[in-house]
Amino acid sequence: MMTQPRSAKIALAVLVIGAGVGLALTTLAGPALAQSIPPGATPPVAASGATVEGLEADGRITAVDAAARTIRLENGVEYLMPGNLAFDWSAIREGSVVKLRYSIDEGRNLIRAVQVLFR
Repeated sequence: MMTQPRSAKIALAVLVIGAGVGLALTTLAGPALAQSIPPGATPPVAASGATVEGLEADGRITAVDAAARTIRLENGVEYLMPGNLAFDWSAIREGSVVKLRYSIDEGRNLIRAVQVLFR
C-alpha cells in the first residue's frame, strides 16, 4: 500500500471542503440570481435623495423641441436642456446620434453635456 505525503492529504482535504462551501454558496445564491435583470433590460437607478448625478444615455434623437428645450431619444425618454446651459440647437436634429450626460432632479432628466456622435 502506498501512502500519500501529509501535504497532499491536506491539499485534498482543503479542496473537498472548498468544493462543499462553493456548492453551499451556489445553492444559497440560487433564488437571488433568479431575480436578476433580464438581458437587454435597463437596470433601475437607485435614487440618492432628490438628485441623482453622473448618468449617461446615448442613442438616436427621435424629437427635438428647441422652444421647450427638450430632446427625446429612441429609448423614449425626454431630456431637458437647462436654460443656463449654452447650446447650439442647429448642431442636432432628428436622427442625430448623441451621448448625453445628465442628472435627475425632482423627476426631470436635466442635460449636463451633449456630445454629437453622428449628425
